[in-house]
Amino acid sequence: SGSFDWTGKTRSTLLGSYPSIVKQIKESESAQNQMMFKFATDENTDEDSFKYEERPEWDSKTKAKYEIESIGFYLTSHPASDMRKEITRKGGITILDIKKNKPSGGFLIGGIIEHVDIKMSKKGEKFAIMKIEDETSNIRISLFKNNLKKYEKQISIGRKITVNVEKKMSQRGTYQYNLNFVEDTFVT
Repeated sequence: SGSFDWTGKTRSTLLGSYPSIVKQIKESESAQNQMMFKFATDENTDEDSFKYEERPEWDSKTKAKYEIESIGFYLTSHPASDMRKEITRKGGITILDIKKNKPSGGFLIGGIIEHVDIKMSKKGEKFAIMKIEDETSNIRISLFKNNLKKYEKQISIGRKITVNVEKKMSQRGTYQYNLNFVEDTFVT
C-alpha cells in the first residue's frame, strides 16, 4: 500500500513491468557488478535503471483482488466497506459488533462470502458452513437443510451478501451463528 510509493509508479505498472525488469537484469551481463558499483559510488539507482511498461492504476476491486491473492488480506480497503452505509441504514451491525457486544438474538450483517463448505450430517442431511467477512472481522454461519436448499445458488465465494443470522449459545458454551434468511446479494 505504500512500500513502492518512492518509485512514483502505479502498482499496475510495477506488476506489469516485473517480467520485463527480470529480463533486463538477466540480459545485462554485469548487472550485479553495475548495481554494486552504483551503490558503492552512491549513484542514482532508481527508475533510470529499468524500463517500465506504464499502465493506469487499478480500480479498487482489482487492487483488493491482488491484495488478497498475494498477501492474504485486504490492505488498501475492504470490498465490503461500500456496503456499510446500506447495512447500517437497514439496522445492521458489523461482524465484530455481533461477536463482541451483542447477546443472543437475530442480527443483520453483511460482507463478502470468503468460503463455503458443504457437508453431510450424521443423519445424511446436507448442510453448509459459510464464512462471511466484512471490514471488521469474519464469521462462520451454519445453513441447515431448508435454508441451504433455498439459498444454495446465492452463496458463491466472492459474492457480497447481507444476511439475518441468529446468535445463540451452543451446548459447548460457545456462540454459534445460524442463517435465518438472506436479505440481499450483490453481483461483484
